[in-house]
Order: sequence, then C-alpha cells, then structure tokens
Amino acid sequence: MESKIAKWQAKTFWYIFGIALIGSVLEIISFFMQLATKGPTS
Repeated sequence: MESKIAKWQAKTFWYIFGIALIGSVLEIISFFMQLATKGPTS
C-alpha cells in the first residue's frame, strides 16, 4: 500500500514540477525577448 502511494506522489510531483519548469523557462524567455526588443529602440 505504501509503495503505491509513494509512486502516485512521485508521478504527481514530477508532473507538477515539469509544468512549473516549462512555465518558468517560457517566462524567462519572454522576459529576455522584451529586453531585446526594448534595447535597440531606446
């Protein structure tokens, strides 16, 4: 029983962690894209 719960928790953790990682990477990329577009004009 414990091993089943642990597996389920691990799957859920990696699923949430993956979404958070992708989201943060996209946020950083968009942030640098904004800096890149603002730089040459100003």
